Amino acid sequence: MQTALISAFPQPRLQYAAWAIGAGKRRLGDYTALCDSGRSAAFYALRSCNVPLGTTIWMPSFQCLVVVDAAVRAGYDVDFYRIAPDLSCDLDDLDRKLRDRPGPVMVIHYYGFPQPAIAELATLCESKGVLLIEDCAHALFSSDARRPLGGYAPLAIFSLRKTLALLEGGAYRWNRTDWVDEDKSVRVKQAEPFSAAPYWLDARFIVREVIGPQITGAYRWLCRRPRKNPQQDPDDKASPQPLYVYRPSMSPLSYRLAAGCSPEEIVRIRRANWRGLDERLSRLAGYNKVFTLLDEGVCPLVMPVWVSDRPAMIRDLLAQQIEPYAFAAWLHPLVPPGAFPDTTRLCASILGLPVHQHLTQFDLDHIADAFTRSLERCPGRSASS
Repeated sequence: MQTALISAFPQPRLQYAAWAIGAGKRRLGDYTALCDSGRSAAFYALRSCNVPLGTTIWMPSFQCLVVVDAAVRAGYDVDFYRIAPDLSCDLDDLDRKLRDRPGPVMVIHYYGFPQPAIAELATLCESKGVLLIEDCAHALFSSDARRPLGGYAPLAIFSLRKTLALLEGGAYRWNRTDWVDEDKSVRVKQAEPFSAAPYWLDARFIVREVIGPQITGAYRWLCRRPRKNPQQDPDDKASPQPLYVYRPSMSPLSYRLAAGCSPEEIVRIRRANWRGLDERLSRLAGYNKVFTLLDEGVCPLVMPVWVSDRPAMIRDLLAQQIEPYAFAAWLHPLVPPGAFPDTTRLCASILGLPVHQHLTQFDLDHIADAFTRSLERCPGRSASS
């Protein structure tokens, strides 16, 4: 019987560490700065650009809360452009909005797959004289037929921990220095040796490894506190959770784990897992995947599928020890209610199944069997695109 939780993202384990210096360290050296998370990377990257504070940053309507909050904390206004049901940017909607209020544009490569209109979007931003920002939080090692993702825009932001088995980790890279305000630039490219926070994170990780995740999980459950409502005003000081602290550093252990990874091997295994899971699920009448093909160069974050009742499906999969990925579980309060009906449906209808590099064949079989049972039990079964 399956007892260990199969997580959406790879979890750090000491046995996964490859302590020899490898391609991972060379990749880390390509970034302008390393941070503790993708949201911190967004915060410090936006703080370092030479765009006047208060300028509107245009973000896709289908997005997570944390990057919007990072932009607001960095001193910018945020507004949104439409994302179509196929996850492509509505360039006509964006073009109209840039005419009225020109400002930086953020684009997301969803679930590791290239944004279909990325080349056209880069051309549009260049013609308008505005900064394009690639959010590659889902697409750390992905590329399209032309170049690696993160190479189309002057600025690219990455979340390392979603793809690598790390305690934490994010990064950003400036591809063009003409957009950089050097007086505000943060260029930390190694683990922070003097901050106490990274070492505390490492210590907690090692304790968990020694006494076991089940015991530490039980401890967290006994000591749990009320969680902040994501719809709550982030400036509300009465919140039971403190405001997020942005850190321009990675923990030493996370840095070491990332330095020892093999990006090429991670891409190969994730693609093989995606294809294997797709082959198993393709026999199901209720199986509708978001992306029809796994194009060359794609490093999938998860296997995104359409479902009609995402909360019910999440509960059923968790009961079977499968943790799916629910991107954009809530729309940010700054998104005008009812302004983007297609986005509302996207938020409610896409669920990501794990395909990360540490899954075994037993894990993949269990994911396929569990999803099959969930389709049979959950009301409405699956949704179609």
